[in-house]
Amino acid sequence: MLTKWPTEEVEEFTYLGSVVSTTGGTDKDGEARLEKARLAFRAMCTSQIFGRATEVKKVSVLITT
Repeated sequence: MLTKWPTEEVEEFTYLGSVVSTTGGTDKDGEARLEKARLAFRAMCTSQIFGRATEVKKVSVLITT
């Protein structure tokens, strides 16, 4: 025991935005990062702070990707 408080063993946890697991796999981390990007992109697309020219550029990028 390194501290006076007991420690708990867990299967996975989030550290600095990355999912760390006991198996060492990156599947959960990749899924978490994609979900964060999806939410950020959705927020950007539904935001009312962009002008008409930016809206046209966003649509152009969505169509070409």
